[in-house]
Amino acid sequence: MRVVALLTVRNEERYLGRCLEHLYSQGIEICLIDNGSTDKTLDIAQSFLGRGVFRIEHFPFKGCFELEKILLNEEKLAVEIDADWFIHHDADEIREAPSPYKTGVTCEAL
Repeated sequence: MRVVALLTVRNEERYLGRCLEHLYSQGIEICLIDNGSTDKTLDIAQSFLGRGVFRIEHFPFKGCFELEKILLNEEKLAVEIDADWFIHHDADEIREAPSPYKTGVTCEAL
């Protein structure tokens, strides 16, 4: 099963590395959409190419947050990308299953 996170970011250098590492460790591939970052966000994303990040797109920033246009762009990408499941994800999110369902939990640990 191929799971892809659609991650639209702008100036997320503070959170992005941890987010990408977490998604990668969970076997989730990332299509990162940069929304005109002016910090090191794009450098961090490029350092994960081939290590979770399989595609980097650019979505122009026009001076304000445009959620509807961002979501329409992600919808377009979801049509183009061959995957079984998509996640709309933010860079400051770390999603984990409840304790008994976490990856890596052994019976001895319960």
